[in-house]
Amino acid sequence: MLAFISVVMCSEATGSDRIQTIKVVSEEWQGYTNSDGTGLYWEIVTAVFSSAGIQVELSTTPWKRAKQQVKRQVADAYVGDYYYPEGHIGFLYPSWHISIEEDVVVRFRKGTLDWENRRYGSLHEKKIAWVRGYDFDQGFLEGVRLIKVEIDSVEQGVTLLEKGRVDALVDYDSALSMHAPSTSTSQFVTAVTKKGEKLFVVFSDSENSNSLAAIFDIEMEKLVKNGTIAELYEKYGINFEPYQSSIQKR
Repeated sequence: MLAFISVVMCSEATGSDRIQTIKVVSEEWQGYTNSDGTGLYWEIVTAVFSSAGIQVELSTTPWKRAKQQVKRQVADAYVGDYYYPEGHIGFLYPSWHISIEEDVVVRFRKGTLDWENRRYGSLHEKKIAWVRGYDFDQGFLEGVRLIKVEIDSVEQGVTLLEKGRVDALVDYDSALSMHAPSTSTSQFVTAVTKKGEKLFVVFSDSENSNSLAAIFDIEMEKLVKNGTIAELYEKYGINFEPYQSSIQKR
């Protein structure tokens, strides 16, 4: 994990005595980063930095814009991304992840894709939609010759799919579960395309953020050990077991 920051366990290294606020941004995900400041990820971030005496400013914005704000150092961190070893320039990653992502799923009209037999091959030269900035084509769909259609919201994607303007829609399981087709669901197939990976709070590449990421690791470990993180997962009805299993190897 060489691209991750090194944590030095002292206040001088973390700089918590001089950092007073942190601005954290993300797209709105129901139950995780609600626009009213509630949600699992928001509450974890708030608990982590409040423990260090740092005031937390939360803001929801489209995903691609959130990443750009952090890269330009307009914001200090964004929540809920993978670790990209080849694409970490301009960002810092803590050692502790915040969750294990949900499965990524694909929805398509029955009979239009041979997913069962061809899997990703069935997406060849097809119009595949996902939310702008998710960049699935740089991850598990890299190398698949498909026609990418970037959308502003999952609702827009569902509409395009129903009208036949795209061949499939890719998103996280909970997002698609909340937006069932307006027509009969029996006309559509939803299948898992990728099992969940670790998700991180991603920081800007600045001196302050280097300290903030170190603080995150220190306080996150404390909150995991004292049961606070498990309680927050339970509060939002999110299964803690996948995360618990992922940290037992630490």
